[in-house]
Amino acid sequence: MEENPDLQWYTAFCQGRLVGQSSAGLVNGRWQRRRHRAQVGFVVLKAFWGLGIGGRLMENCLAWCRQQGCEQVELDVVAHNQRALDMYKSFGFEAVGLRPRALKYPDVPMPVKPR
Repeated sequence: MEENPDLQWYTAFCQGRLVGQSSAGLVNGRWQRRRHRAQVGFVVLKAFWGLGIGGRLMENCLAWCRQQGCEQVELDVVAHNQRALDMYKSFGFEAVGLRPRALKYPDVPMPVKPR
């Protein structure tokens, strides 16, 4: 796999098992006018929620973003994921908008909506 200096991955293991991962990356890094922005994303296995793994992954991502000189860090979260919303808020994130149907999961049907 080719290295990308505009993207960083972090992983969390428990007893040799991968239980979480996160990434931080510059938003469209080749465009100078956007290089002040980064996007982060997370996943932690449900059995390992509440152990501080997500928070530690966030700390690593934010440290990387600071090292890159980012002034704005962005993320997506589904509106009903209160646990994630609370964690993000504890790190100073705030909602800036809604994008209905922006995230799609294979086990959750999405109704067809007319334009």
